[in-house]
Amino acid sequence: MMAKSEIFIVFPVCKDTSESYYSDCINVVESISKIFSIENYDGYYDSENIKDFLPPTGILGDCYPNIITRFRKLMFSWGENWREESEQEPGDLFFYYYAPINDNTFCEVTKRMSINKENSFLIINYDAFRCESGVIETKYNDNGYSIDVVAPQIKEIAQWFSKNRQPKRIYNWNPKHGENGRGAFPSNKGDKVSILMCSKDDVPDMLNMAFGEDSKVLYYYDCKHKKYIEFRQEQKQGDLVYHAFHLDCTDENRIPKDIKSVIDRLFKD
Repeated sequence: MMAKSEIFIVFPVCKDTSESYYSDCINVVESISKIFSIENYDGYYDSENIKDFLPPTGILGDCYPNIITRFRKLMFSWGENWREESEQEPGDLFFYYYAPINDNTFCEVTKRMSINKENSFLIINYDAFRCESGVIETKYNDNGYSIDVVAPQIKEIAQWFSKNRQPKRIYNWNPKHGENGRGAFPSNKGDKVSILMCSKDDVPDMLNMAFGEDSKVLYYYDCKHKKYIEFRQEQKQGDLVYHAFHLDCTDENRIPKDIKSVIDRLFKD
């Protein structure tokens, strides 16, 4: 079975009873789901955590039933309730640092890490607990586990995927596009040849952070050369193999507007 990422999202116990708080939360999670839809991951949530997070129906008039319905639909599209197929068993002993814990997302991630060592794991922390280091430490069966934690922010999640994506993206330099702005092949039958303006050694880091509407064509912004760069997937079955080239002012118009907006907001100077 191919390795994949398993991403868990955790919410705080209901404290803020404003409709805007929950509406903002829905918008954030919807944005994360949309932007990272091309990634190979399984999303999970905890139904007990959702129950604690959402306010009781009708607590402040007629606004909440709509919010609750929207949120439950959002979780359905996000992924699965891990409690329906929990890996935890009676008698399992878990620790969060030195404190015993049981029957929560930390336990579930820890148990899955012990079983599926080839997978990568992440917790998206939506103001649910303090974590300044980006990692929490747990223990199961006398073995320690470090679980990655990020805030619900596109840039942080993208940086995590860049290092932990399963399968990994692979860059294949194509001499046709040259290197450092030189050496590109002459045009063939009048077809335009796009040029790689940077060193081929600089491309993998940009490829790992690139975005797209599907995995076949990805985009990023090269801050050093002040140009967008495009990555085209090559036809190699089972691999995410890409070649790359920079875009001129005309060609950058083919970048999907939503993708360009994300790149500009997060990475363009």
